[in-house]
Amino acid sequence: ADYEIAALFPQFERPQTPELAPDQDKLIDCKGAIIDDRRLRSAADKVGYSLSHGGGGGGVAIVRRRFPSVGIEARINVRGLHSWITKQDVALEELSFGPLDCFETMALAEVPPVLLVETIANVNQIIAAGDGILEDWEKRVAW
Repeated sequence: ADYEIAALFPQFERPQTPELAPDQDKLIDCKGAIIDDRRLRSAADKVGYSLSHGGGGGGVAIVRRRFPSVGIEARINVRGLHSWITKQDVALEELSFGPLDCFETMALAEVPPVLLVETIANVNQIIAAGDGILEDWEKRVAW
């Protein structure tokens, strides 16, 4: 081609719907992504995610985005995140979905395909704000 044409809209650059097993309930493509907690909070907030409630000792295990119109939420499991700001490294582990305000997960095949692809794109944006996926990620997080 004689000319390069830039994409007009960002959705044309979104990932494709991944191949899924019928009972698959999580994606681990983000496992080992490292980002410090301040950048995680900022990047997650920009794409509509918030911290779930802290557990014992103030640890936070899930960053989530609610989709009330379809009754589900996207969940990014994380390790090393506290409810207070620490500037420590946090590791992303997996992406899953489930009913709102419930601990159950649902098969990814039940998630509307556009929502799944957009959520994967959101996770990729969060990963891009950090140090990327590292092999030694478990050594970089506090717990």
